[in-house]
Amino acid sequence: MTKLKERVCENIEKYVHKDEQLPILLDRIRSHGAKTFLLTNSEYWYTDKLMAYLLTTDNDNNNPKRDWKSYFSYIVVDAQKPLFFAEGTTLRIIDPNTGSMKLGSYSGQLQQNEVYSGGSCEVFSKLIGSMGKDVLYVGDHIFGDIIKSKKQKAWRTMLVVPELNHELKVFHDKRHLFNTLEALDTTISDLLRSFDMTSSHGPEAVSKIKQKIQQCTHELDMNFGLLGSLFRTGSRQTHFASQVTRFADIYASTAVNLVYYPFFYFFRAVPQLMPHESTVDPEEPMHFKSWGDENPQSNMPARPRSIIYETFPNISHLDNSISAVSSIHTHPDLPLHVTHDHDNDSDPDDDSPSNVGQDLDSDLESKVTNTSPRRNVKSTEK
Repeated sequence: MTKLKERVCENIEKYVHKDEQLPILLDRIRSHGAKTFLLTNSEYWYTDKLMAYLLTTDNDNNNPKRDWKSYFSYIVVDAQKPLFFAEGTTLRIIDPNTGSMKLGSYSGQLQQNEVYSGGSCEVFSKLIGSMGKDVLYVGDHIFGDIIKSKKQKAWRTMLVVPELNHELKVFHDKRHLFNTLEALDTTISDLLRSFDMTSSHGPEAVSKIKQKIQQCTHELDMNFGLLGSLFRTGSRQTHFASQVTRFADIYASTAVNLVYYPFFYFFRAVPQLMPHESTVDPEEPMHFKSWGDENPQSNMPARPRSIIYETFPNISHLDNSISAVSSIHTHPDLPLHVTHDHDNDSDPDDDSPSNVGQDLDSDLESKVTNTSPRRNVKSTEK
C-alpha cells in the first residue's frame, strides 16, 4: 500500500482529480457558522500531499499560498475506520513539521490547525460538541464510512459515488431496455392473474417471456460495463443499491454538488410505494373489511339490568359503573391535531425556539382541519 501511495504522489495530477470549487465549498460551510473536519485512514504524509494539491488555489504573486489545514476546524488521520466508530484507538497529536506522533495520549479540547491521530467517534464527538444528526459525514465507502457512522452514531451521511454520472448516462440512453423489462414483467403478471392453488400447470408463454427478460437484462447490464451496473441488474436493485437507499441520507458523484444548494435546503427522496400499495387501484372496489369497518362492541345486546339490580339491590354506585363501561369505545376517535412530524428536524430538548419557528407552528396549526372522523354508517346500522 505504501508503494502505491508513493506512486500516486509522484504523478498526482494523473491519479487525483482536482476540483477548483472544493475550497469554495469548505469556506462557505464555515462562513455559515458550521465546523468542518477531515477524518481519514491515511497517514499524515500522504494526507498532506493530497490535500495540499486539492486545496491550493492560484493566487496572486503578492499573496502567499494558503495552508490547506486552515480549511478545516479539526483534522484526524490514521483513524482506522470502521474501528473509529466502535472502541477506537488512542488519540494522539502529530507534529506537522516532522509527521511523527508525540508521546503519550492527548487530552483536552481539539485545537484548530492541529493534526490528531487515531481516537474514537465517541471521544471526537464530545470534544467537538456535536452528536448524531448535528453531523453530516461525507464518505465514499459504503461500509466503513456510511453504514458504521449511521448505525452506531446516527450521523447524517452523504455517500460519494464517482460512477454515478456514468450510471445516469447509460440509464438515460438505454431507458427503452428498462421499459421493455417492465412491460415483460407486467405481461407475466397478467397471464398468471387467472390462476390459483388448484391450477397444476401455468401458461406456456411464461417460459418464453422469462428468456426474453434474461436477454434484455444481459443487454442492459453490458451497457454499464463488464461488471454491470452498481445499482441494478435488469429491473431489480442490487444489494449495494439497497444499502445506499437505507443508510445514505443523500448521495452524489461528488461532494462539490452541495455548492449548488442553499444551506437551508431540505433534501427529500421521491415518495415510493411499497409492494402492497402498488397493487391498489382506486377505481376497483375492495372486497374485504379493515379494522375500522368492524362492528363496535357497544352495539352488541346488553345484559339485562334487572338481573344485576336483583342480585345487588344495596349497591347504589353500580349504576355509574355500568354507564362508564358502556361508554368505552373499541375504536377511539382520531386526533384532531398534528401529533408528530417525521420531517421535523428541530431539537426536542430546545426550550427556546425562535420566532420563526413559532410562526411556522402557528401557520401549520391553522391548516389542520379540526373535523371529527366520520364513522362508517353501514357498519353502525348493522
